[in-house]
Amino acid sequence: MNVAAVAAVGSTEMSEILTEIKKQRLDAMKNKDTVLRGILTTLVGEIETIASRNTKPITDDIVGKVVKKFRDGAQEMFKINADASIENEISVYETFIPVTLSVDEIIAVLYDNSKVKITEAKSDGMATGIAVGILKRGGHAVDGRDVSHAVKSIRESFQTC
Repeated sequence: MNVAAVAAVGSTEMSEILTEIKKQRLDAMKNKDTVLRGILTTLVGEIETIASRNTKPITDDIVGKVVKKFRDGAQEMFKINADASIENEISVYETFIPVTLSVDEIIAVLYDNSKVKITEAKSDGMATGIAVGILKRGGHAVDGRDVSHAVKSIRESFQTC
């Protein structure tokens, strides 16, 4: 199951993704799948280390960033050594990365709900901050770069009208 479908990015409760990772780690232990158990244990360890340094609850947003960091590292290793075990590790990480809205989907959400706020902001940076807040309050998982592109597109289309 791809937990990204149920992820509430930015939630103030305990991360649903972390809960799913721990569940799958326990299943790997029961099934004596030492490779999967090792991957997930390392991932949980990194997340819990971050949690111990942070006073805020661990959200899906934070967990997603850690998982992406691990996936990116594994992808770099795969470029050096195209090994099936590394490819398997990458696929494990990808099951825990929240699916984000595309630029077009972000534009659609923002255009319908908040075009005025975004177009009236004094700069693209301020408009992007407004947009991220609106999208997160709406429970949407987004990549900041995609939000920036969407905001620029909305602001440019408004200026040409």
